[in-house]
Amino acid sequence: MADTAPPETDRSAATRALLVTAAMKHFGEKGFDAASLRDIVADAGQNLSAVKYHFGSKEKLFYACLRAAAQRIGSMLALDGGPDWPAEPPVTEGAARKAIRARLASVLRTVLSPRLDREARFLLRQIVLGGHGAEMLFAEVLVHRVEALARFIAVAECIEDGDYARRRALTIILQTILLPTVRDVVQLNTGWSDITDHVPDLVDTIYPLQPGDPRS
Repeated sequence: MADTAPPETDRSAATRALLVTAAMKHFGEKGFDAASLRDIVADAGQNLSAVKYHFGSKEKLFYACLRAAAQRIGSMLALDGGPDWPAEPPVTEGAARKAIRARLASVLRTVLSPRLDREARFLLRQIVLGGHGAEMLFAEVLVHRVEALARFIAVAECIEDGDYARRRALTIILQTILLPTVRDVVQLNTGWSDITDHVPDLVDTIYPLQPGDPRS
């Protein structure tokens, strides 16, 4: 009978993926210190030696989770809801504001998506609780989007100070991507049964319409 077992490289990749998925869940729920490697490998159907072989240590497994979460979120932010930010913003204030609001709606639908629950919970826990993820989140997910949004903000709000435009852009993006961490608070205070049904209302709150702007 022919040997149908997958090549070693495929088995290794599958094992790594199982460990990262399980670790992301435990790190996201408990944090780095409280998460148990024994619980992680049990969930992954592996053993402790697999962590040492594939990652070397618990810390390196944690950083593999950070990278995987950042890359997945970054990929969805670029691909869901249309193309990523174009190189140049519209030339008029109203058109730039409309583009900003459309992009915020796309980002909100991404970060609130059930498909990203595990990644978002893991990554945002590191940010909110002062974990190790802030630098990687900025480098792999935020930096290019902050720069792009700042160009749109500069047009939409007639801002000539580039540093101020970047601070505005960073604040707006952080408000947007951190909403999943306060989902329950928002729902309790608004009476909404599901925050994902109210993306236009959230966009209005984060980046309000200006007089004369058409609702998009």
